[in-house]
Amino acid sequence: MRSKILIIGMAVFLIGFLFVSTENTQAATKKSEQALKAYRSYLLSSQAEADSIGWNQGQFALIDLNQDGISELIVTGDGMYRFHIYAYVNGKVKIIGSGYSGDYSFYPNKKLICLTRVHGGDDVQTYYRFDGKKMSMKAEKHGCDYMNLVTGELKDTENEPYGYEPYIYKVKGKSVSASKYKAYVNRLKKGARKKKLKLMDITQKNLNKYL
Repeated sequence: MRSKILIIGMAVFLIGFLFVSTENTQAATKKSEQALKAYRSYLLSSQAEADSIGWNQGQFALIDLNQDGISELIVTGDGMYRFHIYAYVNGKVKIIGSGYSGDYSFYPNKKLICLTRVHGGDDVQTYYRFDGKKMSMKAEKHGCDYMNLVTGELKDTENEPYGYEPYIYKVKGKSVSASKYKAYVNRLKKGARKKKLKLMDITQKNLNKYL
């Protein structure tokens, strides 16, 4: 008798689990479809031009930065010289990051984005984590000019002796030594898998196919 009750209980639990799991999957699928529709509307809107990423002026890519089943939108204006990162937050398309002139690496399984830039005296390496709504800076190293990916702010150090500005290392906003920075980044990236962007021209054909 007890074994029958146990079996019935396990069956009820399993059915309930599958029901909740199915509901969650359907909800994520619906939100994903809403996000793609919203991205498409944005790219066809006048706001895209206001953001300097106008119709037929760039490329776009979709990538799930935090593996929640909802893709984020990367839009570039000139290769990766300038770009915006968008997320679908609270039913709206929101810019969560902007930048230019650099090498950007994406590690969705760790929810990480890395900016590396060595150009014109700049030497930058910055790590951000995306939580589904916003990006936060986790670690940064820079000498000479550097840019904040979240705000798009560029710190001008032109008046400093060229190539002689000391390196600055930070972890979660606090200054640290070079060795502590490297140790933290190694922990941050442990097991990280880099995902390559598939950039596509912003054309009617591609919007119809992917959004």
